Amino acid sequence: MFSNLLIIESPNKIKTISKYLGKDFKIIATVGHIRDISSNNSKAFDQKTYEPIFKIIKKPKSKQPIVDEIKDFASKAKKIYLATDPDREGEAIAWHVYSVLSKNDQNKCVRITFNEITKDAIYDAFDHERQIEMHWVQSQFTRRILDRIIGYDLSKFVKTKYHGVSAGRVQSVVLKFLDEREKEINNFKPRTWFTIDIKIKTGNNVILRELAPNYDVKNITIVDDNEKGSGIDFKTEKAAESVVKDIKKNGKFKVYLIDPPKIIRYNSKDPYKTSTLQQDAVTRLSWNLSKTTKIVQDLYEGIDINGEHSALITYPRTDSVRISASFAEKAKKFIKANYGEEYILRTKRSLEKQKKNENVQDAHECIRVIDPFITPKSLEGKIDHDYFKLYELIWRRTLASLMAPCITEAKITRFICAGSKFYTYGRSVVFDGYRKVYHDNDTKKEVNAFVYKLNSIYELDKINITKHVSSPPDRFTQASLVKELDESGVGRPSTYKMMANIGLSRGYCELKNKAYYMTELGTLVIKGLNTYFGKVINKDFTCEMEKRLDRIAENKEIWNEWLITFAKQFKEKLANISEKIQPISLKVGRNCPRCNAPLVYRFAKKSRRKFIGCSNYPKCNYIEFLDVVKLKEKCPNCGGDLLLRTNKRKQKFIGCSNYPNCNFVSNDLEKFNVKNDQNSQK
Repeated sequence: MFSNLLIIESPNKIKTISKYLGKDFKIIATVGHIRDISSNNSKAFDQKTYEPIFKIIKKPKSKQPIVDEIKDFASKAKKIYLATDPDREGEAIAWHVYSVLSKNDQNKCVRITFNEITKDAIYDAFDHERQIEMHWVQSQFTRRILDRIIGYDLSKFVKTKYHGVSAGRVQSVVLKFLDEREKEINNFKPRTWFTIDIKIKTGNNVILRELAPNYDVKNITIVDDNEKGSGIDFKTEKAAESVVKDIKKNGKFKVYLIDPPKIIRYNSKDPYKTSTLQQDAVTRLSWNLSKTTKIVQDLYEGIDINGEHSALITYPRTDSVRISASFAEKAKKFIKANYGEEYILRTKRSLEKQKKNENVQDAHECIRVIDPFITPKSLEGKIDHDYFKLYELIWRRTLASLMAPCITEAKITRFICAGSKFYTYGRSVVFDGYRKVYHDNDTKKEVNAFVYKLNSIYELDKINITKHVSSPPDRFTQASLVKELDESGVGRPSTYKMMANIGLSRGYCELKNKAYYMTELGTLVIKGLNTYFGKVINKDFTCEMEKRLDRIAENKEIWNEWLITFAKQFKEKLANISEKIQPISLKVGRNCPRCNAPLVYRFAKKSRRKFIGCSNYPKCNYIEFLDVVKLKEKCPNCGGDLLLRTNKRKQKFIGCSNYPNCNFVSNDLEKFNVKNDQNSQK
């Protein structure tokens, strides 16, 4: 019989936590939220005070309601530990559990949190029990109700006026990011320029830095960029040709100056937070956000390693890059033992970047490994390959953040030829530092410098004029979109995946070659939202809202005061606009062959595919699918028309127009004189 009840969120943690607690503990999971506000806004909260009205969530797979099970075990326990996740949402779930218990059982409750599922962390949590932080809970109330006020009413608006599915405070901001990028790409005007590329017979490239006085400088642009380097761009090919002619004629590059070697230190990147881990998983591992979220959650909750269930990383939903002093000391011991004392970071990690983000919720640490001594090599072949790849990424980034900088030596040699000046550079590693375990994708490559001598002359090897054309801004990928959300202060670590995916599920955008493209429906919806609700559907409003939620959590603002004012103004504006504007009618320009009413474009409810339908629907259900092509051949079964269709996987096939009365179907396109190139790729 148990005397202590430990209540957590995920049942997947139970197996791991059970290893550290004796039979005196009963562990039960809420399986997420146990209560929520009603889907009907009039019943979801008090219409004057906006106090939420909660109802029990039914768990479809549970034989017994979770709440009943919690109450039953709570009545038998002497002490109840509310150990839901260490963020505001976890605090709210703990409060919901507390609220459904009897007064007697509430007196048994204490709140504890841990950022990692280890024996030390759990027992340390027991030593720091506290009461539920109600200001955190109220902050979560505010977010939930605000999203409902905006999302519920705006969704009705886009459905009735713009053929959309839904709209929301955050998802619409994401859509606006995508739309603005789409406009930048469409409005982009390319710039053309030319460079002179030179190689001397040492094998090194030399870069034009300064033209001889006799050249016309009207057609050049001097480039001086710390990141891209310096040089000269020519506005026309003709301007570059005259310089090339003189260089070829001279053909001798004389060393007139060798700069003193310059020592450059490269510090390692911060350890992972949610957004940076998601970005690296997309770019380095070619994963999507859904897969990344699942794998990282499993590593946190615990996976089987040689038959034993163990957690490997800390809490994965965080915007903090802080590392605890106790872990740092342990990691430094590993670094010293395996790489040498000189590899240990001697200065304290700067949190300057983190402090600039006023929205940081520093309730927990960065995403790091639990034990640096559990190396990727020690797990190889013992865990699933995907778990291994992500763990290795986190392990290397964690260790690197506590290791000394990489030190390089840069050497610059300067030449003169035909009166113009050039330079070449080399960069070599003096001390690899953190790169012993982690290589940045954006790390500058080392260039082995040829050892040049002052006043020596080196011959020309190759010279070319290269044409350059500027490219439009890159389309957002899932990685770059998450980066934009993070840097803009929009959303929270727990919402990035949803924010990046919701436009896809609504048919507002699509991924092609891992890049986002706006759909016609998405463009239509965001245009309407921008026109009438631009002050709400924007980055600034969303950032200000996050700051307001932080102030509520810090007890610097009363949670419902601003909410009451905002809701009143928003609803009045929405009612006024809804009354004035008419639904967008996407007329085809011809009439229905059945009833002669005008045909209009519509969007399917589930797939969001565009099709043609009768404006007299539901009285007339005539439709035409835009991706369906009528063939000359007739159905071999019934003699009906054959149609070239597209399935859900975007593959072409041939079917009978009399379906479902005739179920003829064929994938043999050539047999019916349909070219194979009409097949879409899987």
